[in-house]
Amino acid sequence: MQDLLKLRFQRPASVYAETLENKTVLMNVDENSYYGLNQSAYWLWHKLINGNSLEECIQLGLEYFDITDAEQLTADFSETLNEMISTKLLQQSE
Repeated sequence: MQDLLKLRFQRPASVYAETLENKTVLMNVDENSYYGLNQSAYWLWHKLINGNSLEECIQLGLEYFDITDAEQLTADFSETLNEMISTKLLQQSE
């Protein structure tokens, strides 16, 4: 888990984002798949593709979402990040 906290990620070239009302749709044209993200998942994805580590996102998220339970936010963000990696919506930066 420690390693995951410090890694940097980027948007694969094959992933496109479109926001409609309060939902963002990510399309991976290489995988021929699409995913809907709620506002908090999009917030995390956007922070990650703009150079923030998961650890930084957790610190920013505690303030942004006005949350005091860092352990729960870490678990939630880690689960979301792992899902984004497994569905190829994010890749580790080189």
